[in-house]
Amino acid sequence: MKSALAALQAGVEELRWYIKSLRIEWELLAAATASPPCSDGDGIAAKLKAHTIGRAVAKRRFAYNSLIISLYGLLEQYIETLIRSYSSGLNSVVPRYAEMPDALKGTHVTLSFNLITKSEQSRYRGVVTPEALIANLHSCFSDQAAYRINTDAFCLHTANFRADVVDDLFSKVGIKGISQRLHLFSPFPEHLQAIYPETDVASLKPEKKFFHLNDLAERRNEVAHGNVSETLSYDIIEGYIDFIESYCMALSELVQCHYYEYVARHTGTALGKAIAVYNNTIVCLELRNVAVSVGDTLIAQTHNNDRPYLASEIQELQVNRRAIQSIPAVDLVKIGAKVALRCKKRFD
Repeated sequence: MKSALAALQAGVEELRWYIKSLRIEWELLAAATASPPCSDGDGIAAKLKAHTIGRAVAKRRFAYNSLIISLYGLLEQYIETLIRSYSSGLNSVVPRYAEMPDALKGTHVTLSFNLITKSEQSRYRGVVTPEALIANLHSCFSDQAAYRINTDAFCLHTANFRADVVDDLFSKVGIKGISQRLHLFSPFPEHLQAIYPETDVASLKPEKKFFHLNDLAERRNEVAHGNVSETLSYDIIEGYIDFIESYCMALSELVQCHYYEYVARHTGTALGKAIAVYNNTIVCLELRNVAVSVGDTLIAQTHNNDRPYLASEIQELQVNRRAIQSIPAVDLVKIGAKVALRCKKRFD
């Protein structure tokens, strides 16, 4: 899941670089050049100006088309990779198919057969085969320990990614109410607050909250069908880029908080409630026969349905106010663990 976000952010930085390159190119076109040329650079600049005369609008439109298609492509690739990574992650930590989320089990068969009908399409050729998809389904329903779900099936969609389409896609793997909850996950609320400084972001209507996402999908359609009604300035497009980045970062946090539930349930060791919490980042625990080390992941159950789990690596451990890297399993020991999340004593 983290690698999907890293790939998106790398692509976003390339788009920002491209916009900067376009601006420099337009500055070059507007700059005065010597006539006759005094250098090879003057000659090339004059040639570029001559080539652009009468075609400035077309040049801007082609750049706009490239930016819109590229940004939407990054978004689509990210969401598909994120949902594939989430379902694959569950497959790796949940020991039996019967213990997977009910919503995932309820859609798995139908989506798998839908994927079988599309397996000869170019995007799936060499990636999936009908035989492998059916074999994976058999492994799930025969209660095999080494079962394998068809993760690509959960990425199927027929509409462009608007807010409601994203909601529907993730609901099929058991993550409900993405749009209603995303404003709780940084940096999305901070970005919304910067756009609407006089408004409580929690009360924003969906058409405002997700305007940039939905409008990007609409503009992508216009470009794909050669029916561009208007272009946007580079400044405005950068606003779309910033929105998509913050949206995707928050979406990653939301999806991971659900993944932590299954990690804690199936691979974690219960530590119980904290005996004290200081500054929301130092968690004091009483351990019995549990080994723990700096770098281990501490998962907290928040009892909040909007954000049910939080997780952080343990940054520092102390026993009797003395820093220590690792604590072996002993009958009883009281520890302090510093983490990079806001903890509360009522968390489990």
